[in-house]
Amino acid sequence: MSGNPTIRPSEIGSSQSSVVADDNSAFLAKLVSVLATEFEVVATAADGKSALECIRVCQPNVVVLDLEMPRFNGIEVVKDIDQISLGPCRSDLLYRG
Repeated sequence: MSGNPTIRPSEIGSSQSSVVADDNSAFLAKLVSVLATEFEVVATAADGKSALECIRVCQPNVVVLDLEMPRFNGIEVVKDIDQISLGPCRSDLLYRG
């Protein structure tokens, strides 16, 4: 999977929006299919830098990040998220795939 993020503009702003990032494309696809039952997955990314861009653009309620990714790992992304004003309702989930 390339580093280019996938953003779905029609879904931005939904009440339960999420951004999902993982550098393993097969795992990312599976995770998105599981999360899509409860959340509007508004964007996906294959690296931390692309994930940050998706988060800035989409302003999701939930962010799901792989702990180990290229171009910023999950922890670095969470630290940078704190610099972005996302409003009062946001959750982060880090995992090691």
